[in-house]
Amino acid sequence: MNTRFSLLATALLLVNAASHGMEALTDDALSAVNGADGIQMSVRADQIISSTLYASDNAGDGTGGAANGITQYHRVDALRINPVTSGGTVGADITYQTGTISTGAPTSRLSVTTTPMAITGSGLKVCDSTTGGTCTTLTGSTSLSMPTGAQLSIASRNGILGSRSDQAVGTFIGIDNVDFAVQQTATDNTTINQFVLGDIRVNINSTGRLYVTAAEGFRFRGNASLNSIVDGNGYRPGVQLALKHVSGSNSATPQTGYITRVGASGSIRNLDVTMRGTNDTDGVILGRTVNNGPSIAGSSGLALNIRGFLGPDFSYEIGESGSAGRSFRFSQLVPFDNPTAALGTAAFNLGDMYLNTFNSARLGLPVSPELNSAIAFNIRETPLTDGQGISYQTLGTSPVTGTALAVRGLSLQGLPRVTEIINNRTGTPTRTITGSLLTLINGGNANLALTGLEGRRIGFALAASTDGLSSNNRATTMVGLADTASNLYFGLRNIDSLIQGRGSLDISSTGINLAMPELLLAASGELAAGFLMTSATNFSSNSNVTGNSRGDVLAGVRLKLDARDVNVSIIPSQGEDGLAFTASLTLPRVNGDRLGTAPNTGTDTSTRFRSAGTFVHLIEPSDGSILGLENISGNLSVLGARGTDPARIDVIDNGLVMESTVLINGQRNASNARTWGNTAGDLRIGNVNLYPNGNVNAPQRLGEIAMPGGQLYSKVTLRLN
Repeated sequence: MNTRFSLLATALLLVNAASHGMEALTDDALSAVNGADGIQMSVRADQIISSTLYASDNAGDGTGGAANGITQYHRVDALRINPVTSGGTVGADITYQTGTISTGAPTSRLSVTTTPMAITGSGLKVCDSTTGGTCTTLTGSTSLSMPTGAQLSIASRNGILGSRSDQAVGTFIGIDNVDFAVQQTATDNTTINQFVLGDIRVNINSTGRLYVTAAEGFRFRGNASLNSIVDGNGYRPGVQLALKHVSGSNSATPQTGYITRVGASGSIRNLDVTMRGTNDTDGVILGRTVNNGPSIAGSSGLALNIRGFLGPDFSYEIGESGSAGRSFRFSQLVPFDNPTAALGTAAFNLGDMYLNTFNSARLGLPVSPELNSAIAFNIRETPLTDGQGISYQTLGTSPVTGTALAVRGLSLQGLPRVTEIINNRTGTPTRTITGSLLTLINGGNANLALTGLEGRRIGFALAASTDGLSSNNRATTMVGLADTASNLYFGLRNIDSLIQGRGSLDISSTGINLAMPELLLAASGELAAGFLMTSATNFSSNSNVTGNSRGDVLAGVRLKLDARDVNVSIIPSQGEDGLAFTASLTLPRVNGDRLGTAPNTGTDTSTRFRSAGTFVHLIEPSDGSILGLENISGNLSVLGARGTDPARIDVIDNGLVMESTVLINGQRNASNARTWGNTAGDLRIGNVNLYPNGNVNAPQRLGEIAMPGGQLYSKVTLRLN
C-alpha cells in the first residue's frame, strides 16, 4: 500500500490519538503497556509522500519596495521516504518512560529509533509561496540515504526543556554511513552524476541542561563525548564527514571517487550550544541592499552557535577519504597562547552561524580595517570595504534570490602537541611526532550563497575573511609549523585576509568543476620564526607593547590577487591517490602604469596613475622599506607532473607529497603537445618598485620582469621525523 501524509494531517492524527484515555497512570499501569515501565509505540508505513516541505523566512526587498521585507520559503517538493530494501517499511520505534529517583525528583526518558530509509526530493528552492508560485531552483534533485537508521535518546531529571538550575539531561545521538547527495544530469540527458557529503557519522553522548527561554532560545550547556569505533566496517571517528563523487549513479556500474574527509573524537567540556531566531533589521549579518536599503537578512532566520573547551582526549582528523587512504590526526590540544597549560583548557568557538534567504544584488562581509588600509596603500587603490568595515560582493546588476549560510566570529586557537598519520581503515598511526601544522583562525567570517541554477550548473558566491592579531595581542590567524617539544614556530602569522569568488559548479562524469569569472584574494601578515607565546610574551610586533615579539619577524607580507576566468577541477581518486586537481586563471594587466612616468608624456613623476593590480609586497621590519612586485599579469595553469595529468596532494605513511607543474601562457592537449598563447598572456611583473622607509608616495622603479612562456615543475615531500 501507499500511505500519504501531509504534515498537517499527521499532526491532526497524533492530536486525535492523544485526546483519548488521558487519565493519570500509575507505574504499574505503565508497566503493563508492552511489558515496560512506560509507553512504547511502533509506527510503520510502506512509503511516506509529502508534496511539499518548506520553512518560511522574511528577507529584505532588494528593490526597496517592501518596507517590511518579503516572505520567502526554503522549499523541497516531491518528498518521498522509502525503505532501503524492497518490500520493507519505514518508520520508528518510540519509547517514553517516567518515574522518580530517591530524592523524589521526577525523571523521564524518551527514545526514538528509526528504520533504515532513503529520502528523495526535488532540488532545493527559494519560492514566494508554499506551493506553486515563482521559485529559484538552487540545486538539482537531492537524496539522503540512512542505511542503518538513526537513534535519539533523551533522559532527564526535573523536566526536559525547563530552566530550573537542578535540571539534568542526558542525550545520545547516533547515525552512521549517511550519504547526502546532490545530483546533476549530464549533457546526454541520461547519465546522472552526484556530489556527495557522505560517510556521515555522528555518535555523541552528552550530559547537562537543556532548556528554552525567550531570551536565549533553545540552549544546551554541559559536557559531550564524541565516540569513535573500530568494528567489522573499520575505524570511524565520533563525528565524520567525507566529500565524494559518484559518476553514473543511475547506471549498472556507478563509480565512486573520494575527495577528502574530516573527523573528530573525544570529549568536549563546558559545551554551549544555542539555537535561536534572528531579527536583523539593522543589517548586521549580511549588510544592506544597494543605496543603504533594507537589511539583506531581514527580520527572521535561524542562528546557531557552538562553543566550549576541547577535552584532554580530543582529536581531529583531515585527509584522504577512502578506507585505503591516510589522514592526519592532531591531538593533545592546548591554548596557543599558553603551550604549557594543562590539557582540556583549549577553547573553541565555531562562531555565530546564520541561515537566511535573500533578495539582493550584493552580500556583505566584515573585513578587518588593518587589511583595508594595507591593500589600499595609496589613493589609487580601491578600498576593500565601505565606511562601515563591510566588503560587498556583487551578485548581479539586479536583485538575485537565493539562500546564504553566514558565519561570524569563528575562533580556533588550539595548539596540537602531537601529530599522527593514521591508516583510515584501522585508525592506527603509521607515524607520530611531537609538533604540529598550525592552522589558527581569529575572527573568522564567511558567506556561502546559492544563487540559482545556471543551466545545469549550480550558481554560488563564496566569501571569507579573517582578523590577524586580536586586540589583546594573544589570538592570531596563522599558518605554519610548531615544534611543541622545544616551543618553536615558523610561519605566516597575524594574517588579515579576504577571499571573494562567484561562479558556478558543475558535477561532471570526471569530477567537480568550478568556474569563476572573478576571484579576489587579499592578505597581510608577517613571516616570522621564534618561540611560541608564554604568559609574558605575545605576537605583537609593536615595540611599544610589553612582551612583543618584533624580533621574530623576518618580513612583512601583503598581497592582492585579482584574477579572471578562474577554472578549478577536482578529480576524485579511486583508491589512496590523495587529492587531484587542475586550475587555470588570468591575471589582467593594468595598462599605462609605470610609477615613474606620467602616461603619454614621458615626464618623470612620483605620482601613481593606476592601481597596482595584482601585487606582492615584502616589507623590511627594521625600517618599513618595501620591495613591491606590482602589476603582475599573465595566463597560468596548474597541472600534474606530465602536463596532462592533474596536480596531486597525497598523504603517505610518513608524510605529505605535493607534485605539480605550473604552465605559463600555454596549454597541453591530450597528446601532451604544448602550445603557447599570444604575448598578452605572458607572465609579467610590470613594476618592480622600491619604497625606501615605507614611503608609498615616493616609489623608485627598478624595472620589470617578463617571462614569455615556460613551465615550472615542483615536487615537495614533507616527512614527519
